[in-house]
Amino acid sequence: MQVHFFGRIADAMGGSVAVEVPELGLTIAGLRGALAARHDCDSLKDLTVRAAVNDVIVDEACPVRPGDTVAFMSPLSGG
Repeated sequence: MQVHFFGRIADAMGGSVAVEVPELGLTIAGLRGALAARHDCDSLKDLTVRAAVNDVIVDEACPVRPGDTVAFMSPLSGG
């Protein structure tokens, strides 16, 4: 899975990362928490940072799967 970051989150996270995910069971909330812990980035936990899966804005319960493209976008990040 490829994960991209936009806005102020991009500065903290470095733009994008590749993430291995299990076949089942990982949600946006779980991915957000894991990435925040791995990269010591508490600002990623801010729920004003929206998530999109395959170019569709989603909520925290949305499942993510291998092959998905996920984006985390800070408010007012443009685009």
